[in-house]
Formats: sequence, C-alpha cells, structure tokens
Amino acid sequence: YTYLDEEMVADDPVMSYKEMMERDYRRFKLADEDYDAKLTFSEYTNFLHPEDAPHMREVVGRETMDDLDKNKDGSVSLEEYIGL
Repeated sequence: YTYLDEEMVADDPVMSYKEMMERDYRRFKLADEDYDAKLTFSEYTNFLHPEDAPHMREVVGRETMDDLDKNKDGSVSLEEYIGL
C-alpha cells in the first residue's frame, strides 16, 4: 500500500485509507472459504498471495484494473495502461 492519508500527491494519485479498507474487505471475503469471518493459515496465505489461489485470481484482475483505471470510468485506456 502507498499512503494512509486522504491526500493526493501531484501526478501521483494514491490510494485512500477507505479504498484500502474496501480492497482488503473484498479480498478477505474471498479468502475466507469456510465463511467463519476468520482466516486459517492457508486462507491467510491466499489473502496475501491471491495470484496463487485459483478462487482468488479474479481479485487480482479487479485490483489491477482498479489501479490502472486512473479516471475511474470502469475501463482502462491505452494512455492509462502505458502511463501517459
């Protein structure tokens, strides 16, 4: 994660604390396979490394898309992708 405050640095948008909490909540819910609101060791491993768990791979795509979609329009333009 980047910063924990709500400020934006010029030309370097950062994730707000609220956005980080939402991302972690979404990831936690997917990792918690037995729906007991607790993570076992293997569930926690999946939380930390979602790319290694087949049922967690969608969250990797969603988080990457969210990171690239700078104007938050739900799509990634070529400019956003290559960083223009």
